[in-house]
Amino acid sequence: MGLVLERWQAQGVWMICRFEDHYPQLLKHHLRDQAPPLLYGVGNRDILQKGGLALVGSRDADEEALDYTQRIAETCARDAWPVISGGAKGVDRVAMLGTLNAGGQSVGVLPDSLLKAAVTSYYRPGLREGSLVLISPFDPEARWLSSRAMQRNKYIYGLADAALVISSATDGGTWQGATEALKHHPTWQVPVFVRAEGSLPPGNTHLITQGGFPFPHPLGQPPQGTTL
Repeated sequence: MGLVLERWQAQGVWMICRFEDHYPQLLKHHLRDQAPPLLYGVGNRDILQKGGLALVGSRDADEEALDYTQRIAETCARDAWPVISGGAKGVDRVAMLGTLNAGGQSVGVLPDSLLKAAVTSYYRPGLREGSLVLISPFDPEARWLSSRAMQRNKYIYGLADAALVISSATDGGTWQGATEALKHHPTWQVPVFVRAEGSLPPGNTHLITQGGFPFPHPLGQPPQGTTL
């Protein structure tokens, strides 16, 4: 195990335990005993303490949804609000790269292959410039499993001050993550906003009926007690 750790560290991987001071405080505050005991990461871990907006959505989102994601990501960059997402193709990746390319910061919470992601061409600039951090609660060489992807969703929400669901079906990872956050809102206290304009997939409407806040909110003001 020691040789494996040395190899990971040589490739820039660091580890933080839940009892350490630089473990993300918002994650512990929101998820409490559900916060992962150990995080692996690469990049600027100071970003983990800043909160931000969890920007999530389908891998198969249409161009309208992706354009919308891009605009929100650029707005977050302008307002110095980190974007937190899952690194999957589609909405997640557009969200992360959109804010990075606009001069913002981003957190990617990955379910697998942290080492592989750290050397991809689209993440290298952000890691080099200190504007990106990639983390995973799983072995940096772990392969992709749907169960891991589902499990990490709560950590995306737990790191954020608020979440915005761009596009969701009524099943799959985006749906599971959003409904879990809505279910646990009394304890997690992470408001979940849902895109409510344009051409919408069925999951968006259902999430609003389950307690998600429509975005943009009617009258242009967020619900009391929220920050988005």
